[in-house]
Amino acid sequence: MVNFKFGFDLENVEKVMDYVVREYGENDYELYIGYGDDVMNSIDVSDEIVEDGLFEELIMNCDGMGEFEEDEYSM
Repeated sequence: MVNFKFGFDLENVEKVMDYVVREYGENDYELYIGYGDDVMNSIDVSDEIVEDGLFEELIMNCDGMGEFEEDEYSM
């Protein structure tokens, strides 16, 4: 699994969240949404999602306005 953390670009973060929920099964990702938040703060995704070109494009759109960080780890 790969973890992506997001900053304050809520509009683009919401697009990533909506895309992943719509296109992938619950076993392929885990969303981390803080208490009282409407969108995720970070997401763990499977390697299959990481290789998705549209997912990558949506992630890169988040890079411009908020803080963006990518950390890989193994479970």
